[in-house]
Amino acid sequence: TPTFLESLPLKFFEYMAHGLAVIASDFKLWREVLDPPRCGLCIPPNDEKELLQTIHLLTGNKDLTSQMGKNGKQVIRTSLNWETQFLKLQGAYQELARKLP
Repeated sequence: TPTFLESLPLKFFEYMAHGLAVIASDFKLWREVLDPPRCGLCIPPNDEKELLQTIHLLTGNKDLTSQMGKNGKQVIRTSLNWETQFLKLQGAYQELARKLP
């Protein structure tokens, strides 16, 4: 649904925190989270053939899957966590408060 295009599912971050590789639909926002740290693969939505190939790729390549899991875990530890995101949220609230009359 269109809602998914602009949302970040909590499960991505839970999977990453547990060191699991993520398979996700190829939405711009989701790709931005998964691609730079190389912690998952994005596939076209509703492409069952591509999904099956991706599952086979990851289940057949333990080194790749393990590295993606490690990458995701590292990203959670260093940048996508409550401490770092709180600072961004706090800054946004402060900016809004400055704009109030």
